[in-house]
Amino acid sequence: MTCECIGEVKQELEKRYSEKGEIEAVTSVSLENTALMFRGSKAKIELYSPVKIEFDYKNKKGDIKHKKEKANMGYRYCPFCGKCYEESEE
Repeated sequence: MTCECIGEVKQELEKRYSEKGEIEAVTSVSLENTALMFRGSKAKIELYSPVKIEFDYKNKKGDIKHKKEKANMGYRYCPFCGKCYEESEE
């Protein structure tokens, strides 16, 4: 059984913002760092963190160059409850 943390967090955010007096209605809540992950025959939504990496390297001419790269780092465990994403479901 997978955790329901993503849905629960979205509901809690909607609830908290709805309780603010100056907000008429919450029209949408989404966690921007989610991805559809396929594990075997199952697909589920999991969280990830975008990562920026900057480094210096030597090119073929021997010049030092600066480079920036972006990547996504996936989690093995839910950052909210700690449950393993890759647990087999029974």
